[in-house]
Amino acid sequence: MLVATIVALFIVIMIHELGHFYFCRRAGVYVKSFSIGFGKPIWKRTDKHGTEWRVGWLWLGGYVQPHGQSDILSQKEKDAYSKEDRKGHFAFISYTNKLLIMFGGVLFNFITAFILLWGLFFFKGIPSTGYTISEIVVSTENEPSKFQVADKLQSINGVSVAEKHPVRILRESESDNFTVVVKRGEEDVKINLVLPQENRKMGVMLSSEIKDFSPQNIFQSWHSAGIEFYKQLSKVFNTVKGLITGVYKMNEMGGLITIAKMSGDALSSGVYIYIFWIVVLHISIGFFNLLPIPGLDGGHIVFTIIESIIRRPLPPIFIKVVFNLGFILLIGLMIYVLWNDIVRML
Repeated sequence: MLVATIVALFIVIMIHELGHFYFCRRAGVYVKSFSIGFGKPIWKRTDKHGTEWRVGWLWLGGYVQPHGQSDILSQKEKDAYSKEDRKGHFAFISYTNKLLIMFGGVLFNFITAFILLWGLFFFKGIPSTGYTISEIVVSTENEPSKFQVADKLQSINGVSVAEKHPVRILRESESDNFTVVVKRGEEDVKINLVLPQENRKMGVMLSSEIKDFSPQNIFQSWHSAGIEFYKQLSKVFNTVKGLITGVYKMNEMGGLITIAKMSGDALSSGVYIYIFWIVVLHISIGFFNLLPIPGLDGGHIVFTIIESIIRRPLPPIFIKVVFNLGFILLIGLMIYVLWNDIVRML
């Protein structure tokens, strides 16, 4: 599980930061450091351009440090810079290049996700996934579960689980009444459930397995990769939207421990599922970084767009206060999801 997590996070973080790094070099901005992880480096080296490449011990993200990006300058301070001092300085490149640098990490994540999907579908094919009940979670003498271990889930309210994930079917239904069809041995069994919106859980654990693959040519796999990319991006968007609107509860969020568990489960399910999990991480982390929260790429993008419209830097004190608040929010969120992980383990 640990190795699976390290490899998955290393790939996703490195690709993201390479996106920032590429557009920095393209814009002529000097990069002071390129780091995967935070904290004291466990490995580092300096290249011929003077950029320090490092790996920190705390793998909660990474960063690229362009020269001058952390310098919050007023217009008067910018005017005082000489022509020589402006070379390679982030503050003196065009707004277009600034936006490309900030969006570059997400762009590289999304491109990598699409390429991996295309490779999976072209070289292996489109998988057909089945779901089997592996554990009964909620069952009492007064109210025994209607399910049995080894039941194979077929459909919920007429929607095939091969077409849509069972959790999505439950979440998106406007009705509280559900008809679940499972295959028990050779027989199809219908199970009727009443699941109110505040408790949309069947009381079982599901294990997924790939039943077979449908081969695709290069053009079909390209098209399928686009559809799957959009589907996964929509899932992330709807999850964030659900957290904001209250459809999902905040205590359902998971952190590094959840990622570690899911990485281990994905690897144990085979290379195909593990690579697909890395695709999901690329899309999820890429989308999360686009949120307009100060400290994330999305927050930087919003401020840059505002400055490009008003044609002058925002007041330094305003930027410092807002970004400090954003930093506190992100740290608080990390602690909260870590606490959720710990509670689930108890």
